[in-house]
Amino acid sequence: MFLNFKEAFTFMFKDEKFWQKYIIGTLFAALILIPNWIMYPKIISKTVSPLTSIGMNFLTLVLGIFIYGFAILYVNSKITLKQDILPEWGKDFGKIVKTGLKYIFGLITFFFACFIAFLPVYIILSIIGSIIMAIIMAPSFAALGPNINPNDPAYTALILKEIIIISILSLPFLLIWITSVFLSMTSFFTDLKFKSFFNLKRMWSMIRGNFLNLVIIAVFFIVYTILGQILSRIIGYNIFFGICLFLNFYMSLVFFNLYAQFAIIGIQKNTERLEEKKAQENLQENSQ
Repeated sequence: MFLNFKEAFTFMFKDEKFWQKYIIGTLFAALILIPNWIMYPKIISKTVSPLTSIGMNFLTLVLGIFIYGFAILYVNSKITLKQDILPEWGKDFGKIVKTGLKYIFGLITFFFACFIAFLPVYIILSIIGSIIMAIIMAPSFAALGPNINPNDPAYTALILKEIIIISILSLPFLLIWITSVFLSMTSFFTDLKFKSFFNLKRMWSMIRGNFLNLVIIAVFFIVYTILGQILSRIIGYNIFFGICLFLNFYMSLVFFNLYAQFAIIGIQKNTERLEEKKAQENLQENSQ
């Protein structure tokens, strides 16, 4: 069973009040985009400090409370009730804010928990990676001799090679990190409970037999990001961000529908496994 992209791009139009909800959602989405719009030229030209960039990312996360809360309430309804009706900004506003806050707090907490849990593994992998890199790179650096010129093309090529090796060695760790965060989010979407961010049993049950759909979502996100970067270069950043002001909320709903589909498929496959296991146990009992 695979993700239905047609559903992801069209489900929202089933809601009779969609355009009303869309306009309000777009206004909230503008709160996220406008600060980034202002800072983007400075970020691209690398004229902002790393601390400012971190601050912008944190601000984006905080300002996303309304969008996250709205979309997550929809995902939860989709998973539990199989409904494609979006929440009401007015009637459900309290739930939207509460859900958004719980999501952000839970996600930040999970990040710190992962950092602490993975730190020993990361240190060990870093040591192993450094040894492997030293073995691979040592002959090349030795060939340059003791007086290494940073402007030497050969030296630049070695540094590039070193970066590629580090990236390859870090890739498995990065993929595990991203996957764990995604599964943690999806687990939270099923019941909106804070403890669900850490429900490892549920995360495992959702990814078993469902890994390919996770890859499909990741590839779609990468392609979407690359196309966005290409489009921004072609039409210019100002026009691109102007378009994003109108499409950002829509694409958020598309992605969250895919998340809901992923969770539903994972839950369904897990239910089928449990039913099959129970049937086999009953068969064994009857045969005895």
